[in-house]
Amino acid sequence: MDSLTEIQQLGETLSHHKEQLAIQEENMAETKEMIRILEEVTIPQIMDERNIDLVRLSDGSKIEVGDFIQTRISAANEAAAFDWLHETNNDGIIKNEIKVSLDRGDDDRVTEAMQALAAMNIDCQHKQTVHPSTLKAFITEALQNPDLAATLPKEVFGVYEARRVKFKS
Repeated sequence: MDSLTEIQQLGETLSHHKEQLAIQEENMAETKEMIRILEEVTIPQIMDERNIDLVRLSDGSKIEVGDFIQTRISAANEAAAFDWLHETNNDGIIKNEIKVSLDRGDDDRVTEAMQALAAMNIDCQHKQTVHPSTLKAFITEALQNPDLAATLPKEVFGVYEARRVKFKS
């Protein structure tokens, strides 16, 4: 077999594997969505309608339904989210970051910059962040506080609330 034929065959093999991967990824996405619907809609709805919190399966594992919260501040909503946190005196969860760019070989200046950044006239960026775990904990608590829950801009904080099934062995 000559080199060109070998490369063509390998290219066809690669193409076949890429097609198979695309099919598997599509199947996986569909399966994940089916799981999400069962976990967050179908089973919690039936359990809530029947006022059941826990079901034991024949293999000894348990299905438990509970509240689930997911949240994230998008870049587009960052200013509004931080404004609301400041206005409601909950800005303690905001972290401040300062990023400094130094050239290679300026390692000795790092210590100096940390001690006297402004005096050294080094350009820096100031960024405020809220750690995702801190945000989730705060939003969970805020939703349980009637005063905060009433004013909490859920769309600004990307709040997604659902009941979700948890499996326990």
